Amino acid sequence: EEISANISNFGIHGLIIIGGFEAFTGSLELLEGRAKYEELCIPLCVIPATVSNNVPGSDFSIGTDTALNTITITCWGTCSRYRPPPPPHPPGTGRGRRLGDPRLGLLPVHPVTLLAQGGTPTPFDRNFGTKMGAKAVAWITGKIKEGLRHGRIFANTDDSACLLGMRKRSLVFQPITELKEQTDFEHRIPKEQWWLKLRPILKILAKYNIELDTSEKAHLEHITRK
Repeated sequence: EEISANISNFGIHGLIIIGGFEAFTGSLELLEGRAKYEELCIPLCVIPATVSNNVPGSDFSIGTDTALNTITITCWGTCSRYRPPPPPHPPGTGRGRRLGDPRLGLLPVHPVTLLAQGGTPTPFDRNFGTKMGAKAVAWITGKIKEGLRHGRIFANTDDSACLLGMRKRSLVFQPITELKEQTDFEHRIPKEQWWLKLRPILKILAKYNIELDTSEKAHLEHITRK
């Protein structure tokens, strides 16, 4: 109710929501409120931007590439094996809480914590964010013009509330209502993970003798011993 009042008071004609899974679920709540509040019947566009890369409808989110680069640099590029303990940090500059006690035979661990959320945006993310922003503005401007009636904006169709995502090599607008069926809300992830089909390629790079199958029906564990 407060959101609809603010939309009316500030004369908002369209919404572009930039964020992660919460942005997606928040947009669904706004859609459900259209039946009760006419002020919510305006064009709405969601742009996925999260290091978690867990927004349905997009293979990549803004910030994911930067996070992966930051993690690689932080771990010295040795994420796949145990690395030697780094030299002690000066007071107040520790990168994480030390877990485990060597006296008990436990492995000391230095978690990455929130370092993945920092760093300078990579060229990919800069370019990706620019394209997403420009495309979203062009789309929502067109929807506002379509919904203009007698000096007011009214848009309550499914295609008036979309998520702009990268599907393979294309940026596409997908109705949020359709993406709801593709979402695992309990675990906050899409029901289908596109990158699982690339698992056979990982095995080939690891020199397993397997058959390459990257189709939709690719099995996850069709591995034979070398």
